[in-house]
Amino acid sequence: VGRKGFRSLTLHSKIAISTTLVLIFGGGLLIFLLEYGNPLTIGELSLFDKLQVSFFQSITTRTAGFATVPQENLTNASSILCLLLMFIGGSPVGTAGGIKTVTVAVLAVSALATIRNQNDVTLFNRTISRQAVNKAVAVAAMSFAILFASTLLLCAVTDASALDIVYETVSATATVGLTRNLTPYLSSAGKAVFYSLYFCDKRIVCDTAQLSNTAQCILQSTLCNTHKGGVRSCLLSAVSLRKLLLVCI
Repeated sequence: VGRKGFRSLTLHSKIAISTTLVLIFGGGLLIFLLEYGNPLTIGELSLFDKLQVSFFQSITTRTAGFATVPQENLTNASSILCLLLMFIGGSPVGTAGGIKTVTVAVLAVSALATIRNQNDVTLFNRTISRQAVNKAVAVAAMSFAILFASTLLLCAVTDASALDIVYETVSATATVGLTRNLTPYLSSAGKAVFYSLYFCDKRIVCDTAQLSNTAQCILQSTLCNTHKGGVRSCLLSAVSLRKLLLVCI
């Protein structure tokens, strides 16, 4: 897609594509640097294979959950980076979990606008409604609350390192499927917490995802364009409304 093609995309698509590219290449590069000399992961591979595995790890943490390297052999720095990628997840209206790329982008530009004492939150020369920002905050807060509560419960019933427990919990909460080889050895109480987490995640996170997707629909359908004369026109198309209904049902 050329520059003119990118400009013709909706605000939602622009944010999703841009954020996804930053996460893929930024995450892959960081994993490559952090794991370059680790003989338990990519240290013994060729340069090309190191790049392949690094970028695959960056992508799989947000989508498929396939593992090309043992997750328990990752360095602590790489593990923490993977926690962040899993928590963010994929883009809205997809099968990936997490709080979604667009939600993170909205939170980031909102925080930047607050630091700069700006009243309006803008991205790609479009104004993001305050309602969309509030829903992005709600999604992130609810997801973090679920993550904190489930991690605390697993720590109480499982004798394992905190990093392993948090990794398993984030992977389950974001429906990723990666493991540091802890889940098979959980006690009955730990497995009960884990099963409850999956069920809770499907119910509660689905509700928060509805809020997230509604916010994304607002971004996509209600585009407040600031013209040279200072007049804002908010356009609500029938196609966008249909997408809103399909996503939120």
